[in-house]
Order: sequence, then C-alpha cells, then structure tokens
Amino acid sequence: ILVELRSENTPGASVVARRAAFLRGDGMIVDLDGSRPLSFDVTAGKYYAVLRHRNHLSVMSKNQVMVDVAAGLYDFSSAQAQAFGIDPLVEVSGVFTIPSGDGNTDDAVDVLDKNLVWRPQNGQVWGYGSYGDFNLDGGIDVLDLNLHWRPRNGSASQVP
Repeated sequence: ILVELRSENTPGASVVARRAAFLRGDGMIVDLDGSRPLSFDVTAGKYYAVLRHRNHLSVMSKNQVMVDVAAGLYDFSSAQAQAFGIDPLVEVSGVFTIPSGDGNTDDAVDVLDKNLVWRPQNGQVWGYGSYGDFNLDGGIDVLDLNLHWRPRNGSASQVP
C-alpha cells in the first residue's frame, strides 16, 4: 500500500511525504519489515493521510492526523466518517474497508476494469500483475466480478 501525507485536503495539494508500506491481514499498516509502525521523516504536525492500494479506490482521512515521532494510529476501519467524502468506504462484517474493483488503477470502478483487466485474467491464479483479483484471494474468478466489481461499478475515489 502507498501512504501519503498532505498538508491540505484541496485538489492539487502537495504531498508532504509518501511511503510504501505493508497492509497486514488484520488491517494494520506497518513498515516494510512487516512489524514496525510506519513512520515518516516529517516535521511533527497534523496531516491528511491518503491510502492508495492496487485495484482499490484511494481514500483520504476526513480530518488531519497528528504525526510525530510517537505517532498514534489512524483507524479508517472503525467508521465511515473516518474517511473524506460521502460514503467512501465499504462495510464488510462491521469493518470499514477501502473499495476494491479498480483494476486499471485510474481511481474509478467502471467497464474498463471489467473488460480490460478482469475478463482477460479470469480463471488465472494470482501473479504480480493480476489486478483482476479484487478480493485478493489468489485467484481471478466470478467472485471478484460479482462481489467486488459489480457492486462498485460507477464509483470513484473522492480524494481531491
């Protein structure tokens, strides 16, 4: 996952910092060693956090997050209101997640994701370039289409 820090939530706001990180199965974002909390080399202060993940729509924190040496965690998963925009997250079993289905990574879920990404990969096992595996279960199949692409078709990222 790619995590960005921004000083403002306006279109064209400059990115203050950007880091690649691991998104663990429990939803925690950690440093590339898989265990340390993610940290940024920035001046302590408040920033908007933006999450970008392959084949998912980008999301941004609704409010600024305090970032310092002992930075706490920002929990997107606890409520829809944690993210910027109108219903930008998807609830799955009481946990809010970033929406999947964006196979071509253009921050929109549309027919291009189905026809140019999912359809040619359907029936294959996961590989590094398998952006059609929307549910990240290791296979590209009708579950990706029906449970992840179809319900989100027509949606787009609300990150300015």
